Amino acid sequence: MPRKTEYDRIKLRMAGDQTFADAYRKAKRDESQRKRDSKLTPEALALREQRRLSGVTGKKRKVGVGRNRARQAVKQALKVGTLVKLPCRDCGKLEVQAHHPDYDKPLEVIWLCLEHHIAEHRQRGDTAYLVWRERA
Repeated sequence: MPRKTEYDRIKLRMAGDQTFADAYRKAKRDESQRKRDSKLTPEALALREQRRLSGVTGKKRKVGVGRNRARQAVKQALKVGTLVKLPCRDCGKLEVQAHHPDYDKPLEVIWLCLEHHIAEHRQRGDTAYLVWRERA
């Protein structure tokens, strides 16, 4: 970030109830966010804006945290050997993915092939997974 001139410091002091240090940190965060945004593709920026406008709040985002923890728990259990992949529940294919009906129980998974995994999410109306699959 470029050096602050006296004019910038005065502007930051006039930022309302915030202290100078808070306003300075916020300005720094905003600038670094703009730098990261400049590296994103237009599609990624549009997707971010769509999520922002959809009203997804922190409560919904916390679900993503549970989802990631569940995935990591399965990955670790497979590595250690406490969890073993089984054939697809519906068709018997051996190339399977772990499906979590409940993220609070990370090691209780249903083994599904990609086709049936997508069908399971469609049936439940989980569009976030479907969007994620399309990007992958």
